Amino acid sequence: MSSSTADVLIVGGGMVGLCIAHQLLERQITRSITIIDKEPELGRHSSGRNSGVLHAGLYYKPESLKAQVCVAGARRLRAWVEGRGLPINPCGKVIVPPRAELDPRLDVFAESG
Repeated sequence: MSSSTADVLIVGGGMVGLCIAHQLLERQITRSITIIDKEPELGRHSSGRNSGVLHAGLYYKPESLKAQVCVAGARRLRAWVEGRGLPINPCGKVIVPPRAELDPRLDVFAESG
């Protein structure tokens, strides 16, 4: 094992770890990053906390910070993926209430979306 120094240490070389490293470099916050991962190569696994879905923020209060971050993040990620010619599945989402008395909630989701 070699010894080195860096300004930032990122544990995990999956999607989230690599995105954090990219943002730190893009924003010129640092140029010295070390990423450690259990795999012999970076990007071999998707991060365990990533569902692979571009979220629309439907479940958050409209105009809330969480909803805004979901929408903006989904737009940025879609543009990044498409800009590199990578595949994306724009399948949309079907929301079905589990009980009839929850049907009025669909109007709330429609307004949020």
